[in-house]
Amino acid sequence: MANRSGGRAVGGTLSLGGSSTGLYAAVEGRYRWWDSCCLSVDLSAGVARSRLESPSTLGAAYGPTAAVLLVGGDLLEVSARADLALGRRRPVAATSLGVGLGSYAAAGGTVVFGALVALVISAFAHFE
Repeated sequence: MANRSGGRAVGGTLSLGGSSTGLYAAVEGRYRWWDSCCLSVDLSAGVARSRLESPSTLGAAYGPTAAVLLVGGDLLEVSARADLALGRRRPVAATSLGVGLGSYAAAGGTVVFGALVALVISAFAHFE
């Protein structure tokens, strides 16, 4: 993202994922606004590719995708996403809602998780 004046930024997102049906990939433009205190809002829109396997739609499908992400104090985030896959037979819509940790909370959670894993490994290493 490239910062602009007035608490704004523009950029892009490349998303890759997978499931039992295959690859999901999306390319999106992104716009971010934040206030001087602790709130930011991201809006993104682009094109996604997914693999659909259902009686009405088979194979790769492409279509629009959009998301809204609200971040509070870089501690907690709430997201909403909508996808429309235009397959061979008929369009398929999907939506998702999510809750996640911002970068500060995620970094702290990663340190705590790593310490717990090290403790478990240490406990089992001495268990004979």
